Amino acid sequence: MPQYYLSTTGNDANNGLSADSSWKTIAKVNTMSLNPGDEVLFHCGQIFPGELIICQSGTESQPILISSWGTGNKPILTGAIPVTGWHLEEGNRYSSNLNHTVFQLFVNDRLYHLARIPATGFFPIEKGDKSNLTDNRHLNVKFDLAGATARIRAVNWQYETAKVAAHHDGTITFTENMMYQCNPRYGYFLDNKAEFLNQPGQWFRDELSQKISIIPLAQENPDLQKVEATIYQNGITISEGVKYIRISGLQLEKYENAAISGLSNSGYVHISDCRIQDINVYGICLDINSGHYTIANNAITDIRGRGISTIESSYNEITGNELLCIGLYPGYGFNGVNNGVGIAILKTEVKFQISQSTFNQLNKLIIPSDILIKIAELIDLPYPDEKFVVEALENKLGKETTEKYSPLIMALVRAEAIAQKLESTHNRVAYNRVDSTGYAGIRVDGSNSIAEFNVIKNTLLHMNDGGALYCWAQNEDYTHHNIFRNNIIINAIGSCEATANDLAYAYGIYTDNKCHHITIENNTVVGAAGGILINDEGHHQKIVGNTLYDNRFGLVFSEYCSPGTLIGCEAYGNTLFCRKRDQRALFVESRVREGFVPGILNNNLYANPYYPFPIIALTYRNQVRTYHEYTLASWQKHDQQDADSTTIATANHDAGGQQSLILINETAETKSFDITSDLQYIDLKGNVLGNCVEVAAFSSLIILQV
Repeated sequence: MPQYYLSTTGNDANNGLSADSSWKTIAKVNTMSLNPGDEVLFHCGQIFPGELIICQSGTESQPILISSWGTGNKPILTGAIPVTGWHLEEGNRYSSNLNHTVFQLFVNDRLYHLARIPATGFFPIEKGDKSNLTDNRHLNVKFDLAGATARIRAVNWQYETAKVAAHHDGTITFTENMMYQCNPRYGYFLDNKAEFLNQPGQWFRDELSQKISIIPLAQENPDLQKVEATIYQNGITISEGVKYIRISGLQLEKYENAAISGLSNSGYVHISDCRIQDINVYGICLDINSGHYTIANNAITDIRGRGISTIESSYNEITGNELLCIGLYPGYGFNGVNNGVGIAILKTEVKFQISQSTFNQLNKLIIPSDILIKIAELIDLPYPDEKFVVEALENKLGKETTEKYSPLIMALVRAEAIAQKLESTHNRVAYNRVDSTGYAGIRVDGSNSIAEFNVIKNTLLHMNDGGALYCWAQNEDYTHHNIFRNNIIINAIGSCEATANDLAYAYGIYTDNKCHHITIENNTVVGAAGGILINDEGHHQKIVGNTLYDNRFGLVFSEYCSPGTLIGCEAYGNTLFCRKRDQRALFVESRVREGFVPGILNNNLYANPYYPFPIIALTYRNQVRTYHEYTLASWQKHDQQDADSTTIATANHDAGGQQSLILINETAETKSFDITSDLQYIDLKGNVLGNCVEVAAFSSLIILQV
């Protein structure tokens, strides 16, 4: 089978069949019809700008290979081209002509920011809705803001991007309606206007004049530096329906959309030993009905959106990858929900709306005309969930009228929303290391999938209300029968920046609304607002053998909206250990009723060595919410649960606690820890420990000072 060689010293007029007759450009490869077993090899240590599009399939025994030849560093496929010919304008602004749309700009491999106001941080929103935003303090400027881009902290868990269609005084109007809306005291910033260019480290390109301008950082004269502009969308595109491709040993960088994009119905693709960096939206992206991908042992860093992303994609193996710094530029990357996720296994999040078709059906029914007129004002406004449509109806019709007509309206809305049904199933995410993400570390929606033996650190750095390991569902068929096991999760942070909130909701493992039959076993969670959260409408979750240490709450069951839907859960064999006095091992809350029991709890250890009440519950009655704190004994008596559970708790409020440490093994082999000191340690069963302690792979051990 032929091997096709590429080198920057080659010539596209060559036959490409040897190192001495190599091709020069990616564009030449795109003109070829590749056959099963063919190999396309890029010269190590060299740089190749452009987009490689793979349109032909290999076979199971003879895949098409995209890789490298020679020795040295990985060959680089880049979406950026050099920008030269700079000249100094007024002040410290430089400009050059560039006949390409520019998506990103780099100086000496440092990402420069598209010109924006404010230069850092956010302006506060005064008021707004889905279509406009008002800020009289900062938007009363003397130039027109039409054409700018607004990047808005819409809710705790996402940012939205909106193009400015019109500007009048202190109000801007968007070209399209937002999914959520602009809320007072939330934040936004604007970019992509020439008038915003006034800070070092920024750039702007004028489409009309085709002039690109930058204000360099101190001592960075662009004529003397490496300046590159991203002009290409994707590094390698695997075309629709293409199968049996192998990609290995490459570096892909500085693309706008994705380093590697697998289009719909593609599959049986193996991506390994690649380095992917400085991509604006996705590191690797798999489209609907793709599947049977193996994504293994890649290094993926500095991605503005998602590191690895699949949607309606099944039977994938995502193993042994290292993902670092994903989604750390708030407002950039993927527009909307699931931005800033290290590994995202997703299903389509359907927009709920009262469409024209739905309204036409309502118009045929016996609904008063004055009510129909008000409903018509909501036509085609998008909402992320059913409850937001109901809220919008209440705002238009009032609560009583909504209660009367919403079952009929929502039945039609729901039927239209779920009419399109694809699947995400039997995916495995294992042995990956994810560190520093804007939102979740790993998200696994869909069914019959596994996330195991992953190390996830420093998540939710720029968003809130999420989990380091997370799943969500729109309906009962959406996310179910998944397994989260043997994962190490450290430091889920949570960010309230540019919101009206002041409390971080960041969980180690978070199963959200309507997820059911999720098994959560033998995980370690340290340093989160909550170790494990089972949220409203989630049912029949199994929480077994987890170690939750130094979290504000250890295990949380939260019924906040739909009484009687969080049921059938089991929690046993878990170690819920508080390291500080104000932490609680177990939190069972219902914000809507009394008598909430999420399921069966037993054989757990509820430990707060600093406080006698390791368990807390919240109940609701007669518009009064009441917190109750329990010792284990009082909890057992009250709830008839945890008969065989144990506790470590101080006898009184003032006593000092028993000092503890946690030894965490993040490796795939048993690891020895040296605890030689003047202090004596025991394990939680009271066994005296020697100077060396062994901890099994992907597990942890809590030890106490004697």
